[in-house]
Amino acid sequence: MKEKVLKKYTKIPPHLYVERNADLQLKNIIEEMQRPGYVLVARQMGKTNLLFHAKGTLENEKRLFAYIDLSNLYDNEVDCYRNIINIIVESNLGVIGNIENDIDQIRRKSLSPHSEYYRCLKLILNKINCELVIILDEIDALKSISYSDNIFAQIRSTYFSRTNFPEFERLTYVLSGVVEPTELIKDKNKSPFNIGEKIYLDDFTKSEHDDFISKSGLQISTLISNEIYKWANGNPRLTFDICSDVESLVIEGRSVTVDLIEDLIKKKYLTFFDVSPIDHIRELIKNNKQLKNALIALRKGRPEEFTDEIKSKLYLFGIISSNFEGEIRIKNKIIEESLSEEWLTSIKDNTHIDGLIKYSNESYHEAIEIFESVDQDSLSNTDLESNRYFLGLSYFNVKNYKKAMQILSDGFSEEPFVLDYKPYLGVCKIAVGEKNEGISILEEYIKGENHNRAYHIGLLNLAISIDDQNQALNLLEKLFSSTYKASGEKKEYLNKIRSLSLYYQAVIYKKKEDVESALEQINKALEFCNVSDSLFLKYQKYVISQQTDVSIKDDIFKTILSSSILKIESDSHPIGFNKNNLLLYLELAFDKDNLDNFSLLLDYSNKNFLKDITKPEIIYSISKLSKLKRNEILKYLVNNLDETNETLLYKATKEICLIDLANLTDNVHFNKYVELFSGNAFIDPSDIYLFAVAIKSLSDSSEINKALSIAKIIELKLKETIDDETKFESLIIYYWMSNLYFSLRDGKKSMLYADHALELLENSSRKKTSVIDEKGIQTIKNQLLQIKNSHEIFMLLLTSKKFGRNDIVEVKYPDGRIEKKKYKYVEADVLAKKCEIV
Repeated sequence: MKEKVLKKYTKIPPHLYVERNADLQLKNIIEEMQRPGYVLVARQMGKTNLLFHAKGTLENEKRLFAYIDLSNLYDNEVDCYRNIINIIVESNLGVIGNIENDIDQIRRKSLSPHSEYYRCLKLILNKINCELVIILDEIDALKSISYSDNIFAQIRSTYFSRTNFPEFERLTYVLSGVVEPTELIKDKNKSPFNIGEKIYLDDFTKSEHDDFISKSGLQISTLISNEIYKWANGNPRLTFDICSDVESLVIEGRSVTVDLIEDLIKKKYLTFFDVSPIDHIRELIKNNKQLKNALIALRKGRPEEFTDEIKSKLYLFGIISSNFEGEIRIKNKIIEESLSEEWLTSIKDNTHIDGLIKYSNESYHEAIEIFESVDQDSLSNTDLESNRYFLGLSYFNVKNYKKAMQILSDGFSEEPFVLDYKPYLGVCKIAVGEKNEGISILEEYIKGENHNRAYHIGLLNLAISIDDQNQALNLLEKLFSSTYKASGEKKEYLNKIRSLSLYYQAVIYKKKEDVESALEQINKALEFCNVSDSLFLKYQKYVISQQTDVSIKDDIFKTILSSSILKIESDSHPIGFNKNNLLLYLELAFDKDNLDNFSLLLDYSNKNFLKDITKPEIIYSISKLSKLKRNEILKYLVNNLDETNETLLYKATKEICLIDLANLTDNVHFNKYVELFSGNAFIDPSDIYLFAVAIKSLSDSSEINKALSIAKIIELKLKETIDDETKFESLIIYYWMSNLYFSLRDGKKSMLYADHALELLENSSRKKTSVIDEKGIQTIKNQLLQIKNSHEIFMLLLTSKKFGRNDIVEVKYPDGRIEKKKYKYVEADVLAKKCEIV
């Protein structure tokens, strides 16, 4: 009996693999080593086999590969990078050899995650002395982790760091996933992934289909082969599975006919729809109303309604090909019949009630998704307004005030929305900068005195938005009284409103310097509040009493350490036990002369409330909100925590330097900052500002060479940047380098940097930087032009009369003043055209 060839392989064996256009594209990207490749394809399309095939055919003594499956996620960035390094080493032990001890030494240095990874990569590249291709598969798994942007930024910086680290010329990445790279990046400004080359993996062409049939050794007629292609249209997974079933029939001695193929396909894929990839595709469409409606439009002959975003998603769902410019159609007959119009229209949509349930559970993001997907035509007018009202409030609660304002601005006609939307709209207006209009809306609304939640929102936000303190106090007193007139509200809610009213009254009395009244309101608020809110009120009591009652402070610490009911709340409730307020309590505990309470509270908070960040990160966060203790906390972070990573150390030393600019170059932390800056992957305006201040300080002290050495450090980093904003900010560095070389009488280099700075000014529409105003920019431009003119005069002088430095010359200034001095004393003025030799 013939042995079966088309088995259920995890990896397609080489003798069955059919190369497609994507294979050639990937081969070129790997051989050129100039930019990362990004394989963008739906599941079940042969993505992983494409990567394995590239590794199998392109790996040799001059090129190593490492395949990493990122679906095995790690909780933190360090472990993710370490896993990549471990796999590189373990999969290439024969070439790399014994390198683990060197890697362990790097890991013991408590470097930042990206610095540790960089150094390990450099170590490996120097050890192997050949090319290295790192394949990161299932990269869409990064969408669910917090550090995904850092990984993309690290990959990007690898290519831009080649000037400083030539070994990275021998390293390239291949990424693979089922979503666009832009969807994985949370902060587009931090790590725009604009250097990758997309690789679309499409179905087999007819000739590739025929090649697969030939390689499989499947004994079928051309008619049967064409029938399979008619149904699957070259979809690799469908083609392989259908052919595998046909092979089993052939081995059994059955006669394979066109009718048999149709029957096989309908039973396998189009009866229960529970076989891959059909089950996966249908599940995706079930949960995406936008694509469901797009497919219905396609069925009705309206493909012109497809946006590029819809086309991309349909491709990544495995429904259409990557030819977005051609005719849009479902890619094969099996998928087409599995997505019938009848089935598409039968899919149950999310209901308005589902959204209300999510809203009541404070799951606002999920509520937004449901409210936005509800079929508007199926709702009554009341439900339609309710849906829009609670959609607006959901956006309001996640602090997307602009979007909430857009939704609420159209107004409502049904009760109770006709009035109750107004305070939310007013708050949104204030939040987006339309303060006067927002206040007017709130003032008009509260005249109704409805004594419900909307009324409370209106009173509270109007009180904290107006400048008239007496009027604000009156509004807050009304708010307090209103809680006793409200009906149908839980006691817990009413007490929260009472506490908030009294707290904000205390804030106003404090501004009025009426400490006694402020403390009186805080004490009243403590009578109504729960344990969580009491901590913040006690904290305010301690602050208002000018930190005289130490027992209050001790009570706060004791409550946090002993209470079993505390949990981190949303920051929408300003006096609750939220992350920001916990950081305030930790800042309160910080005492550089006695750190016992602080250490105890820090350990407890990290273990119970702030588990997702490290202790050094908590301390850094405390420093960000501290005013009086900020410098002390930052120095504690730098000097006393061994586990502080390099990234935090860099941020902390930078901020210490920014606090003490007057003594910058004498600050020991500045030297540490400069050292860490060299290994940091990013540069921002604050770095440029610090270096500029240091360069000026050293120049003013006549330490020209030292100033120049500092300037060269940041210049190396600036050469790597491709960001236009950063380039423009950097003109102050090039201005100073021109001046420094001018002072050293190096006219050629002085001109070079002057030209570069002037070019930056010429090529930008900006009139100022983040630290230099328009007038300052003009001054810089004038001085750079003077340097250029001086150099031109100097070159003329070289070919005409030459003066010795001790020659006596007579010079005339524009004010008519004539002076007779040695040339060395007036040389700078002559070159700068401030005077002329007479």
